[in-house]
Amino acid sequence: MKFDNTKEQEGGSSSSGHAMASKRTPFFRSIFYSGLPYILQAIAWPIAHTIFRLNGTFTVHGYENIKDLKGPIIFASNHYNEMDPVIQRAVIPMLSRPAPLFWVSRPRNHYTWKGWRSFLYGEWFFRAWGAYPAYKGSKDYKQSLQHHIKILNDGYSMGIFPQGMNEKEQGRGAKVHGGVAFLSHFTNTPVVPVTIQGTLGLDAHKLFIGRSDLEIHIGKPIYVSSDNYQEEAKKVVDSLYTVLD
Repeated sequence: MKFDNTKEQEGGSSSSGHAMASKRTPFFRSIFYSGLPYILQAIAWPIAHTIFRLNGTFTVHGYENIKDLKGPIIFASNHYNEMDPVIQRAVIPMLSRPAPLFWVSRPRNHYTWKGWRSFLYGEWFFRAWGAYPAYKGSKDYKQSLQHHIKILNDGYSMGIFPQGMNEKEQGRGAKVHGGVAFLSHFTNTPVVPVTIQGTLGLDAHKLFIGRSDLEIHIGKPIYVSSDNYQEEAKKVVDSLYTVLD
């Protein structure tokens, strides 16, 4: 299935994400905006694959579901571990069309409990790798996800975790954030569910000394056609866990 990102949404208007022409990022800013994430992710890709296979397996199913997609893609995953964004990127071939991958992250003040890592998490460090914050409290998806609308309109792909990172809040019936459905609908971008298995409890010891078997399932693209974003997001999350049934 091929994806044409110039297609208008059915029943859409000029407020549609792809219907609005985004301003081109100035050259000097584009080096940091897309160039640095591309370089850092390309360097990290073979390192990650080596580590994942050092004392375990890294198996990907369903790549045929995205190989013919054109234009940006939203990769939606379950989220048990801080390594999940690295795994999302590792699923995509190193220099393939969806690269670099951008992510939805939290504002820097959310990471103050991370100890010494709080000095790295958020702002310049995250942005260098392609992660931009969603702003909470506005109750307006366009305001909260302003960075991510621009990223998708600029033709780049994105990773998102509709349930956040909390092992107690994963799976069917758990809380779901509607942002994934809004971004898909507003920018006319398909959502591809990427189910990650094997990261619950994964740490450096298991990666380098113990055993880590990672299995990833890439699902078929989902095209959000309704503005009932909460319900549409639940459908995306349900598709993540279908492979586990």
